[in-house]
Amino acid sequence: MVWGMYLPSSGGAFGPYGKVEGTGTGHNMQSGWANRLQAHYRNQPSEVGRSTWGDDWDSPSKIWEYPGSVVHKFQYEIDRKALGEPWEIVAPIQSHEPPSYFLTEKSLSQLGSIISLTDRMWAMDEAAKSVIEKLEPGLHQFYRLEIRMPRNQTYPLPFYTFVCGQWLESFTPQDTAPGSFTEGNSADTKWYSINDSKAVISSLAMRRSVFKDAHCWRERGFNEWLLCFSDEAINRLIDAECTLPRHYRMKEI
Repeated sequence: MVWGMYLPSSGGAFGPYGKVEGTGTGHNMQSGWANRLQAHYRNQPSEVGRSTWGDDWDSPSKIWEYPGSVVHKFQYEIDRKALGEPWEIVAPIQSHEPPSYFLTEKSLSQLGSIISLTDRMWAMDEAAKSVIEKLEPGLHQFYRLEIRMPRNQTYPLPFYTFVCGQWLESFTPQDTAPGSFTEGNSADTKWYSINDSKAVISSLAMRRSVFKDAHCWRERGFNEWLLCFSDEAINRLIDAECTLPRHYRMKEI
């Protein structure tokens, strides 16, 4: 069996509202993470900037765009085009780029084991991370993330931003209920749009011949919105007493 989990965004235990590395400075109220990345970009040696980003690497537009290109590394597949950005190939994550903490808007007594952050990024707690790493060692990337809350509180359990290392094309539209998804194309990249409902996700059809023995993966086309799990992965997450967002059994073809 195969399961689908839509990006949680409730503002509660599975999708807390907040800012990555707090609120930054400047009139645009961007995150502290964006501020830090821009500062690093401006301070890099000119020869590095020029070889990586071109002769105009230090232009205001390139400095402004850099944090967005880093976000794409947590949303999209490495070494492929970013959705809607035909000129951008998603580059590997550099050591300075992962966020160090997430500041929630409200204090929370409990978080789910798998949560969403700002910019449609996913994060997992230690228990969920351990399950996925044991099933697929070395395949996915995890970066330590502290969860901070108002009044100088810190969530007691560690979290990790999650970067999926397995992207497949097992989705089969012809075997999926008509009307449950919308198909689009951007810069020669096909994408699908769905909503977070049991009826929709349960109707999505996935080919066993493609996903085979995979335990945790993303489908090209659904990108950061959908995370897929094997039956064994879901069972192990439950056995580890992980608190999971809504997830639904999908069709296996």
